[in-house]
Amino acid sequence: MARMSDQIPPRRAAILASFITLCFAAGCHSTSSARAHQSVSGRDADVSNSHTPTVDRMAPGEILQAAAEATRQDMPIDLATALRLAGANNLQIQFAKQRLAEAFARLDGADVLWLPSLSAGPFYNKHDGRLQETEGNVIEVSRNAAFIGGGPAMSFHLADALFEPLAACQLVRAEQAAVARTTNDTLLAVALAYLDLVQAESQRAISEQDVANAKQLVELTESFAKTGQGLESDAARARNEMATRQRELIEAHENVLTRSVRLANLLRLDPAMTLHTVNTEVTPLVLLTEDTPLAELTERALATRPETEERSALVQAAFERLRQERVRPFIPRVLVDFSAGGYGGGTGSHFTNFSDRTDFNVVAVWELRNLGLGNQALERQREAQQLQAATSEELIRDLIAAEVAEAYHQVHERRRQID
Repeated sequence: MARMSDQIPPRRAAILASFITLCFAAGCHSTSSARAHQSVSGRDADVSNSHTPTVDRMAPGEILQAAAEATRQDMPIDLATALRLAGANNLQIQFAKQRLAEAFARLDGADVLWLPSLSAGPFYNKHDGRLQETEGNVIEVSRNAAFIGGGPAMSFHLADALFEPLAACQLVRAEQAAVARTTNDTLLAVALAYLDLVQAESQRAISEQDVANAKQLVELTESFAKTGQGLESDAARARNEMATRQRELIEAHENVLTRSVRLANLLRLDPAMTLHTVNTEVTPLVLLTEDTPLAELTERALATRPETEERSALVQAAFERLRQERVRPFIPRVLVDFSAGGYGGGTGSHFTNFSDRTDFNVVAVWELRNLGLGNQALERQREAQQLQAATSEELIRDLIAAEVAEAYHQVHERRRQID
C-alpha cells in the first residue's frame, strides 16, 4: 500500500481506516489465549517505523507525565504512541484483567474444596431442669460440661469437588480470551479514533487553503470592479463564497477538537488538551495483503479471534456444570471431622474428671432433592444454559464472518476510488 503525504486526503484516511478494520476483523492482531493456570502475557507494539523519537520511545508512564505537563496545550502524538498508551492505561483493559484475576481466584477455591477447614475454641454447656434418661425416665438434673480443643472438619459434595475445578478452569480460559478481545477492541478503537483525527486535520488544512484562495478571489474581483474591468456582482459572489469557506473552516476546526477529545478519552488523557498528529508520512499497517481471498480471511478470523475462544470456553464450562448435575444424585455429600482437647464437667457448677477427649466422625449422605424432581429441574436448567452458550458461540461466529466480509469489501471498493 502506497504511502500518504502529510496532507492526507480524507478519502485516503477512510481507506486506511477500512484496512485496519479488516485486519482486526480477520484476527491479524488477536492475541492467542493462554491455557488455564497460565498468566496472560503482553507484547509491546512495534514502533520501528515511527518518525517521532522524542515521543514514541517514551514509556507509558513518561507519556502520561508529559501529558500532564502539557495540560490545556497542544500535545503531539503518533499512532504507535497512542496504541502503546492505550494498552497500558485503558480502563476497559484493566477491568478485563481484574476479571481474569477473579477467575483464577475462583479456580484456586474450586481446587481446594476437598481440603478440611481448621477450627478451635472452647465449648461450655450448663443444664438445669428435667432431662430424659436413656431408659426413658425423666429426672431433675443440674449439670455443666466444658470442652477446650479443636480440629479439622470438612463438608462438601463430591460432585462439586469433581466438576467445579473443571468448570472454573474453562472460565479462566474464557476470561483470558476476554482480555485479548478487550485489548483488540481497544486498540482498534484507538487506531480508528487516531485516523479520524488525521482526517479532521487534513480537512482543516484543505479548508484553510480554500479560505486563502477565496480571499484572493475576493481581492481580485473587488479590484476589477473598482477599475470597471469586472462586475460588482462577481465581487459579491466571491464574498459569499469566502463566507461559506470560512464557515467550513470553523466546522473543520470543531471536528479537530471533538475528535481530539474522543481520542484523549480513550487514552485517559486530559480532554482539555488538543492532540494533533505528528507524522510527516503516515504508513499503513500492512498486517495482510489486500489480495488475500475472503474465504481465507474468514477462516483465519474464526480460528484466531479471541471471541471464538471465549465462547468455546463458556460452552465447555456450561457442559461441565451439566455433567455435575447429572451425576449429583448418585454421588454423596461427605462430612468428616476430627476434634481433640480437654473435656470435663460435673453436677451443679462443679467440674470433675477433666481429661483428654477425641472424636472422629464420617458421614456420607445421598440426596434426592424434592423426591428427585428438584434434581431433574436443575439438570434441565443446566442443559438450557449449555444450549444458550452454544447458540451464542454460533452467533459470534456469524458476526465475525460478517465483519470480515464487510471490511473486505470496504477496502477493495475504497481502493478503487483512489486508483
